[in-house]
Amino acid sequence: MTLKKNQHLEVTIESVAYKGVGIARHEGQVIFVPRTIPGQVLRVQVSKIKKNYAEAKILEVLKKADNEIDPICPHFEECGGCTWQHVSYQDQLGFKQNIILDSLRGIQRTTETPLPVQDIIASPLQTHYRNKVEFGFGEDGKIGFNYRGSFWNVIPMTTCHIATKEMNTIREITKTIWNEQFSDIPKYHKNRHSGLLRFLQIRHAYNNDDILVNLVHSSQTDTDIILGPKGETHTVQVTKEHFDNFIAALTEAYKQHNPNINFCTTRNDNLSDAPANATGLETVVHLGKDHIFETLGDKTYKISVFSFFQTNSIGAEVLYDTVKKYALDILKTKEKSSDLRVLDLFCGTGTIGQYLSDIAGSIVGIDIEKSSIKDAYINADINNITNVEYIDQAAEKAVQDIQDPHFDLAIVDPPRAGIHPKALKWIREELQTDTMIYVSCNPTTLSRDLENLGENWEIKSITPVDMFPQTYHVETVVLLEKKK
Repeated sequence: MTLKKNQHLEVTIESVAYKGVGIARHEGQVIFVPRTIPGQVLRVQVSKIKKNYAEAKILEVLKKADNEIDPICPHFEECGGCTWQHVSYQDQLGFKQNIILDSLRGIQRTTETPLPVQDIIASPLQTHYRNKVEFGFGEDGKIGFNYRGSFWNVIPMTTCHIATKEMNTIREITKTIWNEQFSDIPKYHKNRHSGLLRFLQIRHAYNNDDILVNLVHSSQTDTDIILGPKGETHTVQVTKEHFDNFIAALTEAYKQHNPNINFCTTRNDNLSDAPANATGLETVVHLGKDHIFETLGDKTYKISVFSFFQTNSIGAEVLYDTVKKYALDILKTKEKSSDLRVLDLFCGTGTIGQYLSDIAGSIVGIDIEKSSIKDAYINADINNITNVEYIDQAAEKAVQDIQDPHFDLAIVDPPRAGIHPKALKWIREELQTDTMIYVSCNPTTLSRDLENLGENWEIKSITPVDMFPQTYHVETVVLLEKKK
């Protein structure tokens, strides 16, 4: 029977794939159903028909899975933040382990022996673990995350169980001042590119207890701002003086609440909220500094407003210890640590490379984000590390400028999109190293990149590390050796 769009079906979820998508079958045809878990019996409506599969949305849960539990968050069903609050943490770990195995199935077919996949390492914390959140400003004075599937409609949040408790308190303070004293300052409408308040970014260093609040806004003061639904629009104006009074009120409230809070505002008139490589951003400090510090292991790192940093601090320690364990195994083959030359590709603020600096002779770090490289040098100074150098270029460009492509170890920690094809080509054809550690936050692109590396590399060990409880995200550390 051929499936048809909008067709209603009764299906049982058999397994779960990356992004928390459940897999069901109907007369042999694969159907993907988002935000489902194995064992659920559902009535669904087919929403898309593809060549090899179909997609469907839930109409009704006919039977819960035997292992299903009540979610801890009242917003779980509508919020896009968490995926698996309705199963135990042990079940979540099992899902993630299987997702890694499924993603690497194509590679497994090319080898005669089973892939060396280790048991997943759990996060030390399962709730209140995030050191960074971005709350959006919504209609009717709401501040929080977006409804699932929406880029602009904000949930009337009461709390978030993966943010720290202090983040939730700061969100409430901001909401109260906005609603009670400055409700005439409008949120920024992404579709219309009109309004002032874009989002509230909060960073909270878990080990140091430093806090950085950054309110991102447009420059649309003293000008007409279009509000209202299509066909019923009207304009308002907010004076710069009034907006400055709002910022002053927040500054005083944050100062009174917690002396560890640093507060900035960033003007962003770009179409996108994303700060990476954006131009025209202007950050102003109103309280404290424009950065905070976090300690991982025996290293302390500076984190600026828009620098990348792992969002689970104590989980990052587990991740970096896993990388370091692999690196120490490599060091056993060297006469002394000063012989170990390390390439840290996609290095961010230098965290992984500097975490290994005491067992390496020299480290070369590469990252596209200039602010991250600036912080990487500062982090090196803070930790009295002198054996590092950094290049602030895209990986695919920077690697072509490296005069000596010989390294004893290459650490590759790309974004979710994986390694750029040009950088991958350089790794495959020009990089001279016998050992590589690939740190991945996306099992799909990990599998693709490992296949594209070619037959010259052998996978020695694969260790999944969970840093994102309640969600489908998972890190994977892969140790590779060049075949002799």
